[in-house]
Amino acid sequence: MKKFFLMLAVALPMFFMASCGDDNDDDVAIEYNMPILVKNSSNVLSISSNRVNLEWYEDMNDVKDAMKPFSYVLNSDISSSTSLAYTYDAEGAYPFYVYSFVGGKLNSSSITITEEQDEEIDIDAYLEGQGYKDITTDDDDDLIYRSKDKLTLVHYGFDGTVTVLWTPNTDTRANSRDILYKHLEVVKALAAQKNVK
Repeated sequence: MKKFFLMLAVALPMFFMASCGDDNDDDVAIEYNMPILVKNSSNVLSISSNRVNLEWYEDMNDVKDAMKPFSYVLNSDISSSTSLAYTYDAEGAYPFYVYSFVGGKLNSSSITITEEQDEEIDIDAYLEGQGYKDITTDDDDDLIYRSKDKLTLVHYGFDGTVTVLWTPNTDTRANSRDILYKHLEVVKALAAQKNVK
């Protein structure tokens, strides 16, 4: 009997530690959010108090549902089996929201704005205010911010726009750059379509 209680005393704490660890890992590794950008009547951009709340590896329908409460327009011409592309309005205006999928599961997301819009909202200040840590090194081409659940690239210099890319924190920087280029291809297609209208 004494042996049974001794085994129980050893096993129970391990069970509770494993359970708590799993819950925390799920919360930290999976959930993340992106700001919703809005314009006022003077067409000035600001960061609203609303967020797009997502989980890594969700499917396309989950992402579409997360975007439904907001006025952004899904561009079905540019969207594909591997990406969803949203514009601010039916005219194709910035900001752009792009979601990329691998095997049908969300693996990166981005917001693209003009440099003028970045001056209006100051994305660097926003990231720092949300607890992101600047981990940029001399070898990085972009500003790199890290939070507990994501790696964010802020890309300057794509035809006068700024792209902020969210990826799971498990990705390497080289892989994140490859993902960024894929997002920029979608951004380029959205911008070209906007210029044609």
